[in-house]
Amino acid sequence: MSEVIVNQRILSQWNGPNSRMVVDLNKQKAYLLVNGKIAITTPVSSARAGMSTPTGTFTMSERVRTGKISNLYHVGMPFWMRLGTTPYGTHAGHLPGYPASHGCIRLPYQVAEMIFDHTQFGTQVSVHRSWNGA
Repeated sequence: MSEVIVNQRILSQWNGPNSRMVVDLNKQKAYLLVNGKIAITTPVSSARAGMSTPTGTFTMSERVRTGKISNLYHVGMPFWMRLGTTPYGTHAGHLPGYPASHGCIRLPYQVAEMIFDHTQFGTQVSVHRSWNGA
């Protein structure tokens, strides 16, 4: 699994509405952008075969730091950030190095916390099959 890259200089420029998140399903990576520049690059785990992660542009419509439990699978989803009106979101979870979720986008725990702390209700999240960069 690839490593997490954090550019503290760019991350420190966060002021609320100046961040957005991009997910590249083919690369199994997510990026937090601040002022259009990549502040965090992280591996993710999206939907496994037979399941799907929605693509498109969403806004974070629900954010729950702790205590969120999946209604379907009854597992904890720390740092939950819902994708628009879908039942899917991003959250901390196990990353085996390949797509393994039921459709959500799993993030490493520490990265999920950093992204949660540098986004807000309404932050844009774009999920692409393939993304060509900032």
